[in-house]
Amino acid sequence: MKVFTNYNNETKTGHTIEEVYLFLNPEYVSKEGTVYRLEKCGGRDERALVTRPYSVTLKAERIIVASISTEKKKIFIKELDERTLSFTGPSAFYAAHEMEHLEHIEIDGLPMWAFDYEEVKS
Repeated sequence: MKVFTNYNNETKTGHTIEEVYLFLNPEYVSKEGTVYRLEKCGGRDERALVTRPYSVTLKAERIIVASISTEKKKIFIKELDERTLSFTGPSAFYAAHEMEHLEHIEIDGLPMWAFDYEEVKS
């Protein structure tokens, strides 16, 4: 998923456009970098520290994108000609997370509650 915001500074209002990708039989082409982040998955009660690649490239038999416009209140769907797409940052994290589900890998990490707490004095 990718999220964009069209914001008008004059009216102080904005709308998001979310692009949601559907990959038929996706496979990794490449993964690069390591990002440590907190994630919550499904029915788990807490967020956990996991590692994700900073960038991923995926290939698939077909790639369909749904562009969801909050402004127009419409969902635009199209099949891409491309069979390979690259993502960086949050979009790469989401893709890697979903690939783990498809690969039947248990998404596991250090629970946030295991972190040390330290009071910061003002």
